[in-house]
Amino acid sequence: MIQEVTDKNILISYLDSLSEFEDANEVATSLLDGEKSYVYGFWKDNSLVGLFGGDAYDHYISIDLLFGTAKQRLEEVILFLKSKYSGSSLEYLLYNNEENIKSILNKLHADIEISHHAMEWNPFHKTMNISSNSICICKYNEMYSKLFKKLTPEKELNLEMVYLALKGKKPIGYIEVSIVEDEIYIEQLKTLPKYISKGVKELLVKEIIKQFQEYQIVVLVSPYEEDEISFYRSIGFEINDDRTMLIATINL
Repeated sequence: MIQEVTDKNILISYLDSLSEFEDANEVATSLLDGEKSYVYGFWKDNSLVGLFGGDAYDHYISIDLLFGTAKQRLEEVILFLKSKYSGSSLEYLLYNNEENIKSILNKLHADIEISHHAMEWNPFHKTMNISSNSICICKYNEMYSKLFKKLTPEKELNLEMVYLALKGKKPIGYIEVSIVEDEIYIEQLKTLPKYISKGVKELLVKEIIKQFQEYQIVVLVSPYEEDEISFYRSIGFEINDDRTMLIATINL
């Protein structure tokens, strides 16, 4: 039986049992208190055995969470959402290798296209040496804050995970990364326009590879960003087809 989840304690208890979240209370709060969020569960003997949730707007709905019984019964989840949000467009993200899920979505006449590629660093790739005689790479430091603000607003970044490219004392580029389990994700990689073709981006990526040798380095790239794909390929990244993310759209 599918019913809306409204009891925060029950939701926190279920989220804790999944071991997917560091702070189940924070996730539960965002789900229950979000202006456009929804959360429903599969119930058995008054116990929550499955969960799905996301955002619902006037003509758009997303499935962002899918756990337990809900993941095994995706078709039932979608048909339930159709009964609640008829006339909306539903979006669901999945990996390219999830053949069973693709089969269900095709049955429901979903339009499926690539959302983004996952490109992973290949340690056996050989790249040309980039001269760095006049450029140094360093961890972000507050002493560069005034100059760095000219390059990008601080509030957009997690400054604990930012490395700068400096020409003298002037920041000319930066890379922001995040850690997810045993992987490093490149979140942003930018340079000032005049340094785009000067090898600065290569130096920044190589610094991350050097600093985080025990991690797999990953970057997510849109299939429409052909220049970005070419750039990452040129410095040793390869597309992992299994981890390519697809987006399915269904008119409810």
